[in-house]
Amino acid sequence: MSDSLDPVESVNPDDRQGVKEVHRRARSGIRVMLGRGVTLQVLSLVGGIILARILTPAEFGLFGIVTFVVLVLAQWGEVGLAPSLIQRAGGLETRTLRVAFTLQLMLTAVGILILWFVTPLVVGFYPVDPEQLAWLIRVLAANLLFQSLRSVSAVVLERSMRYRPLALVDMTENVVYQVVAIVLAWMGFGVWSLVAAVLGRGLVGASLMYAMARWRIGFALDWSLARDLLAYGLPFQAQGLIKKAREWLAPTLVATYIGPAAVGYLGWALRLGTKPAFVMTGNIARVSFSHFSRLQGNDEEQCRLVTRYVQLLSPIYLLWLALLVVAGDRLVSFVYTDKWLPAMPALIAYAAMTYFSVFSWIATVALNARGEVMLVLKNSAARTALQLGLGVLLVFTVGFVGVAVAAVVATAYLVTPLFRALRSGLLSDVLRSSTWGWIAFFASLPVGWAARLIPGPTLVQILLPVGSAAVAFAAVSWWLGPDTLRHHAKRALSALFRRSAGESR
Repeated sequence: MSDSLDPVESVNPDDRQGVKEVHRRARSGIRVMLGRGVTLQVLSLVGGIILARILTPAEFGLFGIVTFVVLVLAQWGEVGLAPSLIQRAGGLETRTLRVAFTLQLMLTAVGILILWFVTPLVVGFYPVDPEQLAWLIRVLAANLLFQSLRSVSAVVLERSMRYRPLALVDMTENVVYQVVAIVLAWMGFGVWSLVAAVLGRGLVGASLMYAMARWRIGFALDWSLARDLLAYGLPFQAQGLIKKAREWLAPTLVATYIGPAAVGYLGWALRLGTKPAFVMTGNIARVSFSHFSRLQGNDEEQCRLVTRYVQLLSPIYLLWLALLVVAGDRLVSFVYTDKWLPAMPALIAYAAMTYFSVFSWIATVALNARGEVMLVLKNSAARTALQLGLGVLLVFTVGFVGVAVAAVVATAYLVTPLFRALRSGLLSDVLRSSTWGWIAFFASLPVGWAARLIPGPTLVQILLPVGSAAVAFAAVSWWLGPDTLRHHAKRALSALFRRSAGESR
């Protein structure tokens, strides 16, 4: 580990140079992880198209069943050890890494043994060849071992905020998966090509991750230290499980009361409406947790950082919402056909939810980094209870769109206690500093709606409102937005022009 910043220690609040170095690494990490995300999306799209032309839907379906069973088992070994190590203040001794490594391997080994013996009971629920399904599940379960072997090295890289090696490993893993899957599928191995690709990806990933972040591998048992790690890790992991419970309303109540079509509408609206959050927040999350964790004890700097994240991310989601309000119906009709238009209200509601989710997400990251994991868990449980309870009431009154409306209300309502836990008055400060985003949003709407009145071909009737609203939003943002926004925009444009000039030569 050659980087100058000690990868295992938090920064002293009085060490301004150290704080600046943490911010510099975070900015670099965000750029790297966003580039990684785009690259993985492209690789997966290309590979997915090729595999879809070779394999049958039934083979993909069988692999989906196998993956589901193994992932359910994987929850057994997910006790939050990685986030516990990343958040841990002070230094990480080799013994601490060995205790976490030993505990993770023990849990994984027990899980694999359980799966090996219960597989014959599981396969009976599916209308496929039970013997083939049993062996597919057992073989794929070996990938859990590879995931355990890579986990500690990944933690070392994330604590030191070295994201280039992480991105390189992720992209290499994806390439290995696509190549192995495509070659074996072309050779006629069917669903086994996908299983082999997962194992190849896991083996290469574990090997590369250790090469990027070597540590003295060993085994150690210290139940006092293990309890300390689990005291943070288990509540952290529970937050994710509670979050998943918010998705239960659609396949249960909506499916039985309204029908499967409503479930399809909601699933489609959720995926499309939250797409910017998936692309942006999903790739930034790994950086932000380490970013805040390295600033433990510096509460004021963390609060300034919360404001900065909201200022730079929330306009993206407001722009997405504005574009859907202005031209979402035409875009959906052109790309997805008119049959998806009944889901438009739910789509817009989920897009609105992403704006409030920026606040809740970054406050949750900051509080988890401070060690307030139980407070976040309680907030997450309250949000889930409110969303499910309100969703049930609204489903019976306004139909399936009530599920989406409940998500918006619950997300917005539970933001206040999270910010109050960070600092009294912080939410008011953040809202005042990001008011310009809402001004840009409301300014873009009449411009986009006016552009809808201009006749033309279908594509023009989509692009003209979208382009007009986007230009209006950008213009107001440039005029009223903070200096940091203009600074980052100028840097991005400058880098783009330099790259274009270099290619032209």
